Amino acid sequence: MKAFNLFLRLAKENKAGIIINVLITVLMIVLFYFVPQQNQTAFETEKIKVSYHIEQEQPLTDGLKSYLKKFVIEEKIKKEELEDAHYFQVVSLSIIIDGDLNEAIKSNNVHIELFSRNADVFINAPIEIEIKTYLSLYETLINNGKTDAEALILTNQTLESSHVNTHLQTKQTTNLVVFRMVSYLSYLIILTGLMIVVPVMINMRKEALLERSMISAYPKKKYTAGLFLGAILFILSFTALVFMLIVFLHIKTLSLHEILLYGLNTLMYTLPIIALSVFTGVLVKNSVMTSIIANVFGLSQSFIVGVFIPRSFLDSQILSIGRFLPGYYFVNANELIKDGVATPQALMREYAYLLGFTVVIVLVLLITQFVKRKRS
Repeated sequence: MKAFNLFLRLAKENKAGIIINVLITVLMIVLFYFVPQQNQTAFETEKIKVSYHIEQEQPLTDGLKSYLKKFVIEEKIKKEELEDAHYFQVVSLSIIIDGDLNEAIKSNNVHIELFSRNADVFINAPIEIEIKTYLSLYETLINNGKTDAEALILTNQTLESSHVNTHLQTKQTTNLVVFRMVSYLSYLIILTGLMIVVPVMINMRKEALLERSMISAYPKKKYTAGLFLGAILFILSFTALVFMLIVFLHIKTLSLHEILLYGLNTLMYTLPIIALSVFTGVLVKNSVMTSIIANVFGLSQSFIVGVFIPRSFLDSQILSIGRFLPGYYFVNANELIKDGVATPQALMREYAYLLGFTVVIVLVLLITQFVKRKRS
């Protein structure tokens, strides 16, 4: 118990790590709670300016333009003025449709050029998603035997009555906000483990005087057990605290079922991060190195698996790399809850991967320790 108390005391003295975690937690709340609750008018100023260059105007192209009005502001630009308009940022995106769009859909040969000089492809990506949504629904209706006019009317009615979320303009729903906050928690857990817990573990292994003065009569096994127990409980306590804060912010809209599922997801994700933190705390000798590991691993995982950037904007090759990281399966499980399709079988598949990461890390740690003992 003395080793455990010593761990907690040293953790409190790690002011830098605690301050960073508190600041990032506050940032999470500001980004994902207060900002999405702004009035709808706040999103109007963020509409993208576009120009249309359509070779054959027809009811389908008129319907598409009418649908996109919710997300863009149309600027009348001549095609020969396209380069200048983009250079002087009169428009951010030009939608170029050559030939008969209706016939192109029927022959499965649709080609719509989205011209932009904007380096930030994420700004224009939502518009591309909306275009594909509109045309895909129209094509499905045509393939189901609807006439051109019927398919167009049904497409407009369906999309008008449905709530379509985009990254830039529409108000985020509560489900989406909670999903992002819980997914963002994965980054906070990594920072807690690697920037607070690991430095304490290093100090407790390195500070021989501290060990002798406070727990000199302690058996080494009990000391190690207290060290590991402190690391595990500290990470779990911090995770539970932030998770309860998220639940408190959305207590009126979250069901008990959703709270329990999100809580279970978070607990399962915490297991490999605890294992990774203990692994790092046992093997790494330099506290500075842990900060580097925390930032490189935490930030890279958060970008690759879809925590900081929605997956719809990520390349498939980047997402395939994310499959080798525990955060990927944590976000998968959260998406299942967000979309209302969290069956036990689907969740167990994601949990199996998280447990697999935990087992692998623990096995590597045990093998490493066994080899070290043999050498010494």
